[in-house]
Amino acid sequence: GKVFSWRRFFQVTEVLLLLLGAGLLTTAIDKLIGLDYIPTLIDPIWSSAALFDDATPWGGFIAAFTSYRAQPALITVLVWLVYAAATRYWLRVPRTHIGHARG
Repeated sequence: GKVFSWRRFFQVTEVLLLLLGAGLLTTAIDKLIGLDYIPTLIDPIWSSAALFDDATPWGGFIAAFTSYRAQPALITVLVWLVYAAATRYWLRVPRTHIGHARG
């Protein structure tokens, strides 16, 4: 608690967990596309492999952790946008204390 506050610690870990969740969701979508359970709609919708390729070892590590894809399918981007909107909404909703007695 002397280096930085607990509040800052939990803010940083919250962001890291949200990025990890997005990475897991994107990996699941990629696997469902590979099994032909969901369509790609448009594949790929862009290519940023020239800037940062997710097929390299370092790029693969970053892609797994942050859900980055150099050549994403449209369905992947749409699912990621829904995830981002849902988490943004969830983080903005006022929190109530569970078990708090009401007066």
